[in-house]
Amino acid sequence: MVRSTLRLADLEHDAGVTSKLLNVKVPDTLMEQIAAIAHELGCSKTAVVVALLNEGLDAQAEQVAAEQAGATVAAAIDPTAKAS
Repeated sequence: MVRSTLRLADLEHDAGVTSKLLNVKVPDTLMEQIAAIAHELGCSKTAVVVALLNEGLDAQAEQVAAEQAGATVAAAIDPTAKAS
């Protein structure tokens, strides 16, 4: 999967990637939090959202990898057990 490497830790740098428009509706409180983070870090709200999405995608990928590794270990311990 190809995606930007922009993370919260490096928001001050331009990721220099091609982007596309995505319109979403979010609760007012979430928008206020995003705006506050962007203001605090001196970057755009778009950069904050992209960084948060990337971090969330990475966390989900790590969780899937851990679950798959656990299933592999379980299968090695008990080859008759069915994978879920």
